Amino acid sequence: MNIPLPFIGLGYTIAVITVIAILFMKKKMNDKAGLFFLIISVFVSGILLGGLPNPIAPIQQIAYGLGHGKVNPVHVAGILILLLTVLFSGRIFCGYVCPLGAIQELMSRFRKKQVKPHTEVSGKVRAVILIGFIIVGIFSPLYIKIDPFGAFSLNPSLYQAAVFLVIAITAISVYRPWCAWICPFGALASLVSRFSLLKIGMNENCNDCGACKKKCPTSQPYRGSDMSECYYCGRCFSVCKKDALEAKINIAGKKGD
Repeated sequence: MNIPLPFIGLGYTIAVITVIAILFMKKKMNDKAGLFFLIISVFVSGILLGGLPNPIAPIQQIAYGLGHGKVNPVHVAGILILLLTVLFSGRIFCGYVCPLGAIQELMSRFRKKQVKPHTEVSGKVRAVILIGFIIVGIFSPLYIKIDPFGAFSLNPSLYQAAVFLVIAITAISVYRPWCAWICPFGALASLVSRFSLLKIGMNENCNDCGACKKKCPTSQPYRGSDMSECYYCGRCFSVCKKDALEAKINIAGKKGD
């Protein structure tokens, strides 16, 4: 029986997110484990599955369907399932499963100091791009021609390859440039992750030294943070000397504290 690639990608997504969430809750997630999952996702989601799951293509297809009077329910289901993973586990999908996100995270390891995104500004820019993306998508499937995920097909167009290379190279000096500033799915994921059940927060050991926030490439860990731009990179855990950080299920959907 031949299983469609999108279903394989979905299974891989759920499996990896579940394992990583458990590792974080048990405080067993470390740099080596993170590197392992990043490389595996580039190989599985990227090379083997040809860039699946692609979180942006369904948004383009839904927008185009709206403009032409026919929306494929499969595309709607696809984007809803991905957003559900964000609701349950935060942005582990963006951090480790998305092949383009994994590539950027790997590239970020080439330099210790990177340009951090100003999350309030980058979030607004990304929201504007999402709106523009949908408006353009209603009239034209233009995005498909420049989709950086196309590079994982190993037979990309010149434009797809060029966009992919620009993102990858920029990611060496700027932390996750695509995720932070451009990604349409990232705009949706950031909104949904504010209410995610799994969150990283501070426990009673925290003395507010600020080391975790300083180390975090998106400056997320602080009391009252909604952690909506947390990619679960684990840098905050590695620098905390008080064992004051923990990932836990928060049924009330409260902010990290």
